[in-house]
Amino acid sequence: MAIKRGIDIGFALLALLALWLPILALCLIFRRVLVQIPTRGRHGKVFTRINFSFPSGDFARFMRDSGLSRLPELINLLKGDMSLVGPFPNGGVRAMMRPGLIGCDDADYARKFSLRGDLAIAFSAVLGRRH
Repeated sequence: MAIKRGIDIGFALLALLALWLPILALCLIFRRVLVQIPTRGRHGKVFTRINFSFPSGDFARFMRDSGLSRLPELINLLKGDMSLVGPFPNGGVRAMMRPGLIGCDDADYARKFSLRGDLAIAFSAVLGRRH
């Protein structure tokens, strides 16, 4: 798990360094654009997930459909509330794991977790396939 956490931190730092300017610009242009969403995470602990929320319209739809509205969740990744790849935050057996920025529907994720499997899920997401 230490390797997985190291990958999470490294990815979040690199992504935030690369994307801080567009994130800041969106926050300045739209002002109240960040929303805080209470979410049940690992071991049932509630944490505050951060997302973009834009006024309705084509831009808002594009941000939502492309997943770019979830960019602020990189902060949750850095804080350790979430992982890069993990189950959606639904509870049950999945509550043993950190919820994923790139989520998977698989109920058996906690039992079959592997770094190789996480890489496969991440690459599938990048290629636009749901896992």
